[in-house]
Amino acid sequence: MENERMLILQMVAEKKITAAEAVELLKALEPKTSKAGWVPEPPAPPTPPAPPEMPGAPERPYVPEHLSDKIASRIGSLVEGLINNFGFGFGDGFRFEETVEGAFDAGDLVPEIDFKTLNGRVAVESWNQPGYMVKLIKRIKAPSEQEAKTRAADMVQVERDGKRLSIRVVQPQPMIFGGHGLAIIAFLPKDRLYKFFLQTANGKVEMKDLKATTVDAITSNGVVKLDNVEAERVESRTSNGKVLLKTSAKDVKAHSSNGRITVVPTGEGGDAQYDLSTSNGSIRVQTGKPDGIGFSFDLRTTNGKVNIEESGLEYEVNEKHHGLRSVKARTKGFAEAPRKISVVAHTSNGSIVVGDLVEWE
Repeated sequence: MENERMLILQMVAEKKITAAEAVELLKALEPKTSKAGWVPEPPAPPTPPAPPEMPGAPERPYVPEHLSDKIASRIGSLVEGLINNFGFGFGDGFRFEETVEGAFDAGDLVPEIDFKTLNGRVAVESWNQPGYMVKLIKRIKAPSEQEAKTRAADMVQVERDGKRLSIRVVQPQPMIFGGHGLAIIAFLPKDRLYKFFLQTANGKVEMKDLKATTVDAITSNGVVKLDNVEAERVESRTSNGKVLLKTSAKDVKAHSSNGRITVVPTGEGGDAQYDLSTSNGSIRVQTGKPDGIGFSFDLRTTNGKVNIEESGLEYEVNEKHHGLRSVKARTKGFAEAPRKISVVAHTSNGSIVVGDLVEWE
């Protein structure tokens, strides 16, 4: 057995197999155990001499027949397990739609909206109906339509009552590896407060014409877009995509690892704090249109420009040093302004623009 282990290690060194494959092969060589204790494997048959090399054939390690059988069996088990357990996307694509309808309790309670998927967009907007409607669009890859229906039926968990609506994926592995997807598109009664937690690993998160106490909008790969959203607090995050916020929220946090951030203050809300950061992208903040707002700025980029289209600023810091650009400033009369917005914006690679934006998308 020691020779077999050395052979596996040699195959790794020669890059014939990967380290992960080697681990699985070494496990296959381990002796079996039982409840009664350790049971040794029967001795392996003697290793026959290696067959002669054909002229011009590439050099490769000789694998004894009994080890070759074990390798083939183990690889077959691994492939079967990947197909059965992880739902790799073999087969045709199928699409199924499901509608979830209901109503929240009357009164001043704040319904909780909890949507989470792994491969698909999440979109929520208001409508002029007393109840809610949610469309679930499921995309499945499977060897047959019946298998696709079975997977689709087990994909989603819906929990709801008069105070809460939760829709979540319950089979994450096929969603990641199998080309499966779930899009959640919801329509909620307008002119009512909600509490939102919206998340997807791969897709957009969108909200339009809604009121909320708090909003958490998260995606790992996609755009976060809030259009005309009134809220006390908004937190939005994406690893790869833009963040577009048109909101009256008092507490705004927005982060992107690779994408632009744009914020447009709206409404007649009170004082606000914006904390905006991106590793690779520009940051833009609208200041030109609202009247009666005082702004304070803490802006920093390590590779880009800072452009503030506001006249009469009072500067505390205005530095440019070896690519680092840092500005701390306030509009005149900031302390007496009826509404104050403090902007902290940091980017590692991109410009920061503050002023009258022509386009916010």
